[in-house]
Amino acid sequence: MRFTSIFIVLIMLLITTGPALIADTASAAQSGTDTIPSGGAKIYEFEYSGTISLKYSVKVLSGPEVDVIVTDQAGMDQYTDPFKMMTYIASYSKLATRDASFSNNINGGHYYIIIDNSERGVANPNGQPVKVSYSFDSKAASLPKPITNPTSGNSFDWSSLLIIVIAVGAVLLGVLFVVGITRSKPNTPAPRRWRAPQQQVAPTVLVCPYCSTGIRPGAKFCERCGNRL
Repeated sequence: MRFTSIFIVLIMLLITTGPALIADTASAAQSGTDTIPSGGAKIYEFEYSGTISLKYSVKVLSGPEVDVIVTDQAGMDQYTDPFKMMTYIASYSKLATRDASFSNNINGGHYYIIIDNSERGVANPNGQPVKVSYSFDSKAASLPKPITNPTSGNSFDWSSLLIIVIAVGAVLLGVLFVVGITRSKPNTPAPRRWRAPQQQVAPTVLVCPYCSTGIRPGAKFCERCGNRL
């Protein structure tokens, strides 16, 4: 009799403490409004194998604050078991809020978004229902393409090589052209200015052949000895 009473008490405790799941969907995107009773929750489920883009928005239109909880399958199993402490992804979740939003890429996996109006979370329903507007969207993420080197691997960029060869050839032709012009010019020495050397004429000295006395040019007789010249 005692065992039966204990079993009945545990069943009643589970019914009163466990959240009432009023929605569970696996659609890629949905939006709308819902009234979640006190002690209840709305759950959105999604699963992807690769990186996904997750967006959600939850606004309380009337009633108390709610907890917007993002968790995996293990956390969901804990959430439905009132005897276990629940684990969740804190960076994706918003607790005790009236306006929650999230938009980012996350690793693929099996996830749940829970709009909780029960005692399982931080927010206190105070026995009141809550009306919320919501939008959920999860899809494969559009990741940027990796930058690849066109000359890596077995491919070869012949166009780049051709441009390089043409540029080098043009430079060489220019150098040869300049060298050819320089060599074709004659080596003409610079003109020099010069003066003709002046001839020095020795002065003619006239002397008398008889007495060796100097005489004037054009004289016909020596002024000293009187001899005819």
